[in-house]
Amino acid sequence: MSCIGTIYSRNNSVTSGVSGWTLSGIARKKRQWYKITSGPGGMNCPPFAQMRRWMSGTIAGERHMHENDYLMENDEEALRLEVKTDGEVLRKQARWAGIAPGMRIADIGCGAGVTTEILHGAAQPGGSIVGIDVSEKRISHALGRYAKNGIQFQQRDMLHPLDDLGTFDFVWVRFVLEYFLADSFAVVENISRLVKPGGILCLIDLDYNCLSHYGMSGRMERTLFSIVRALQEKADFDPYVGRKLYSYLYDLGYVDID
Repeated sequence: MSCIGTIYSRNNSVTSGVSGWTLSGIARKKRQWYKITSGPGGMNCPPFAQMRRWMSGTIAGERHMHENDYLMENDEEALRLEVKTDGEVLRKQARWAGIAPGMRIADIGCGAGVTTEILHGAAQPGGSIVGIDVSEKRISHALGRYAKNGIQFQQRDMLHPLDDLGTFDFVWVRFVLEYFLADSFAVVENISRLVKPGGILCLIDLDYNCLSHYGMSGRMERTLFSIVRALQEKADFDPYVGRKLYSYLYDLGYVDID
């Protein structure tokens, strides 16, 4: 049984229709996009995506993600991220998603920068990467430890437009959306602007992981569920976001979604 929800997708058009192919090259799909000019921020997007934006009331640029909003924020968070990152697992996920030599990559929510360096290595020869994170502390850490030719870091708010970064062949978002219960769709929608036609967007996140243990006592189970419920209500944490990823990309017009 899988412990994460992973989405792989190729974005093959921006405004005039979407077509794509499966990994085997057998199946093709096409979905129509519609121009919606009424409602907030009228833009080229499928109806379901626009409806999500209306219901959530969140449009890129309306809210701000501050460093202190981050659930795991503390002085040793960069160290925690480095220790917990399994390079071999990460490389395996990236290869499965389609990372390849020569790609231009964006690492969204790059944290301490260790993931950015690993992805950069997987795209050699000729690849380059930009890591972005809202945390000044972790971007400073990443710049001091991992910045080199082909690896850049920027402190940015992923709820705000990122268009000035250009477009990318491969956009990586791993264990980020779980911290955006109210705005995860808005984050994905905003990040989608970075994916070039024919590019890949890879989303990896939690799906009920911490609530799926067998053999807990009733008291332990009630306590754990109570803690997670409090995190949802008070810390904007979403332990179920992994199961939403397919829906998000489908509603945004992506194809070849695995």
